[in-house]
Amino acid sequence: MSAGIIVGIVLGSIILLILLAFVIWFWANFRTLVKMRGFVDKGFEELNENLKKRYELLPKYIEAVKTSVDYDFSKILDARGASMASRNIDEQLKNDSALSNEVVNLYQLINENGKLNENVDFLDIRNEMSAIEDEIDYCRKYYNGVAKLYNAKCTVFPANMVAKWFHLEKCSLYV
Repeated sequence: MSAGIIVGIVLGSIILLILLAFVIWFWANFRTLVKMRGFVDKGFEELNENLKKRYELLPKYIEAVKTSVDYDFSKILDARGASMASRNIDEQLKNDSALSNEVVNLYQLINENGKLNENVDFLDIRNEMSAIEDEIDYCRKYYNGVAKLYNAKCTVFPANMVAKWFHLEKCSLYV
């Protein structure tokens, strides 16, 4: 064999190894991003399930307190309706944040009113609502945690190149 053929084989092998390393790197980054996005989507699904439970319980909760508390319930019902009618994740997270603020305002007003603590039906609904709010808080923290990790991965080199090639968008956070 001549020296030219040996050099050609060695250079071809090196180029082939570089291409193989690039393909492996690319595949590993893509799979990591897809897996992380799956965690984000799962976190949002769990959050959304608990939000639906809250949507269902809010009218009962309002019914139990409306005779004892002076509050503009149309605000909370409008916020609930907007959150339920959201068309995408960004809109839902924004609308639900507004609903959460209204629920907190109502809780504060109820806590100032001592009459309701004697009503057994109200206490049952309050305990159920409190459990749902705790679940929402847990799911929100999980969703925000995995979304932050995913967003960070999408912005750091070299994974950001893969994210751009496949149009993997950053996730909104639940504020």
